Amino acid sequence: MGKHHLSDLLKKVIDESLEQLIGLWEEIGFPEEQLDERCNSVVRHVENLFEEMVQQEASVRDGLVNKIKDIGEKLKVLSKELSLPLYQPDPKLKILQCRKDLHLKLEALTKQKHTRMVALKKLLDQEQVLCDRLKAKTYPISSNCVPSDNQLWELEKHIETLQAEQEKRFATFIIIREQVQEVMKEIDTTASTAFERQALVEDESQFILSSENMSALTDLQVEVNDRKMKAEEKMQSMKNRLNLLWNRLETPDQTREEFLADKVSLTQDTFTALTEEITRLEALKHSQMEKVCVSMKRELEQWWDVCFIPKEQRDECKSYKTEGVFTDAVVDALETEIGRLQAFYQRHESLYSQVKQWEQLLEEFTVLEKKANDPNRYNNRGGALLQEEKTRKRIMKDLPKLEANLEELIKKWEEEQNLKFVIYGMAFSDYVVKRYEQIKEEKEREKEQRVSI
Repeated sequence: MGKHHLSDLLKKVIDESLEQLIGLWEEIGFPEEQLDERCNSVVRHVENLFEEMVQQEASVRDGLVNKIKDIGEKLKVLSKELSLPLYQPDPKLKILQCRKDLHLKLEALTKQKHTRMVALKKLLDQEQVLCDRLKAKTYPISSNCVPSDNQLWELEKHIETLQAEQEKRFATFIIIREQVQEVMKEIDTTASTAFERQALVEDESQFILSSENMSALTDLQVEVNDRKMKAEEKMQSMKNRLNLLWNRLETPDQTREEFLADKVSLTQDTFTALTEEITRLEALKHSQMEKVCVSMKRELEQWWDVCFIPKEQRDECKSYKTEGVFTDAVVDALETEIGRLQAFYQRHESLYSQVKQWEQLLEEFTVLEKKANDPNRYNNRGGALLQEEKTRKRIMKDLPKLEANLEELIKKWEEEQNLKFVIYGMAFSDYVVKRYEQIKEEKEREKEQRVSI
C-alpha cells in the first residue's frame, strides 16, 4: 500500500469519525468551550495513537537491526572457524532483506561446519585405529576445532600413509610369522615368552605392528634361524662323529643307512637317538681298540697321500709308529693328526685337486709312453693305436699349460698363506723336474732291458 493511498484512507476515516463526533456533540448540545476541549482531546488521542504506533514500528526495526547484528557476530565466528572471509551483504538491501540474506548465509556456514566436523570425527576415528595398531603419532589437529579443507586433505593423506604402512608391516609380519613358525616346528620348540605367544600363537589381527614390535620380530626371526643353524651344525657334527666311529669300527653301509633313514628332523628325539648311538659306538670302540687303531692308521696313510706328505715327515708321527699299543691316547693322537690334515686339505682343496689332476695326467702320459715304446704295439691294435697317439700328443700339449697354471696358483697361494707349498717335502717346480727324471730313468731301464734281451 502506497503512502498517498494510506493518507487518503486515513483522511476518509478521520472525516467520517469527525462527522459522527460532531453530530453527537451537536445532539448533546455541548457548549462552545467544551467542544473546544473535546476537539483538543481528539487531536491528542490521535497524536498519542500515532506516536505509540511509531514507537512500536521503531521497536520492530530495532529488533531486526539487533537480529542482523547477532547473525553478523555468529557469521564472524563461523567464518573464522571455517577460515573464510567475512560475508558482507549488499548495502542496498532493506533491513528485512538483509536479515533474510544473512540468515541464509548463516544456515549455509552452519551446515558447512557440521559437515566438516562430521568428516573430521570420521577421519580421526580411522586414524586412531591405525595409530593404535602401529603405535604411531596422530596428526596434529584438535577434535574440537573446525578443520579447514586443507587440514582435512592433509589428514586424509596422513591416514593413507598409515594405511599403506599397516599393510606393508602386516604383510611382513605374516611372512616372518609363518617362517618362524615353520622353523620352530622344525627344531621342535614352542613359543615361550609373552612376545613370542603374541607374535606366533595369538590372533594375527591383534598383533601390534609398532616399530619396536617389528624390530623385535626380526630379531626373533634371526634368533630362531640361528637356533636352527646351530641345531643343524650340531646334528652334522654328531653325524660326522657317527661316520667317523662307523669308519673306525668298519660298520656296513646298510647298517648306517638304516639308522640314518629317519634321523633327518631337528627334533629332540633325533638328537637323543644320535647321542645314544654315539655313546654306544664309543663304548664299542673301546672294546675294539686294536681294530680302531689299525683302521685309523690306514685312514692317516690315505690323508698323507692326498696331502703329498713326505716319508720323513710321516716317520715323525709317533702315534703311527706305535706297535702293539692300542690305547685311548693313541686313538686321540691319530684322530688329532687326521683332523689336522683333513681340515688343511679342505681349506686348500682346489689347489690340491689340481695337483692331483696333474699327477693323473702325467701318469696317463707315462702309460702311453710305455705303449709307444712297446715293439709289439702294432700287433692287433686296430684304431686304438691311432687314438692312443692322439691322446699322447694332447697330453704333451696340456701338461706344460697345467704346470704353468699351477706355478701361478701356488705362487699366489704362498703369498696369501705366507707358507711354502710342498709336494713330498719339495717345491712343486722341483717335484715336476724329479718326476720327469723318474720317467726318463724308467724309460732308460726299459730300453736297456730290451737290449739285453
